[in-house]
Amino acid sequence: MRAVGSGIKRWLETKYIGEKWTPHSAQVEMTANVRTQLRDQSGDAAVAESDSLVERGFPRIESLNRAPLLSLLGTEKVDEWMPLDRLEPHWVNRCRVYTIPDLIARIGEKWHLIRISSQIGRRIPTEQQQLELAVMLNWAVDEPTLPNDVNRFIIHRIGWLNHRWLGWRRQGNPTLAAASRVMLAQDLKELQFAHLCDPDKTDLETLATADNKKSCNTCGFKESCSQVG
Repeated sequence: MRAVGSGIKRWLETKYIGEKWTPHSAQVEMTANVRTQLRDQSGDAAVAESDSLVERGFPRIESLNRAPLLSLLGTEKVDEWMPLDRLEPHWVNRCRVYTIPDLIARIGEKWHLIRISSQIGRRIPTEQQQLELAVMLNWAVDEPTLPNDVNRFIIHRIGWLNHRWLGWRRQGNPTLAAASRVMLAQDLKELQFAHLCDPDKTDLETLATADNKKSCNTCGFKESCSQVG
């Protein structure tokens, strides 16, 4: 999934600057990425698995040009767009959070905030997931180059499910933005409390990210998750 994420980022960057993107070169790059990660994590013996992993993951990159909304990038239907760095922090109440979308696009008077997920469990996000996506609204209105009206934004999730990319969207509104701020503040409060309880043993990698065990059934990361079992 990390290699797929890197491939998606590379696909967006290549399309944005107008370079030619070819499936062959992208597959070579992804194979090298997977092998490097396997070697770093499990040694040379695990590299033999790389071809199988690439075979499973590469169709997600290869079919990006058929994904909802992404297929319109670079056409006259999209007035302007730009890929963004999802790992760039956004500061909220002196806390560093990651709320930036994978890309932003303007179509007419609306700005579209797009999050791309290389594995999803269901087409329509849960209520909790919708709030997590809505934190992009808070980044957008704080960004000085964008409108400060949440009604001008539409949030999107484009995710891979059952061998294809599926889209979901929701119009931004003040109620949704406010609810997402409350959720974010609560999450930050709980993380700060956990750190204060035992600052030497707070390891985010060991924290469960699902609300309940049912969410694990369709999770693409359950094989490597320390919380499953």
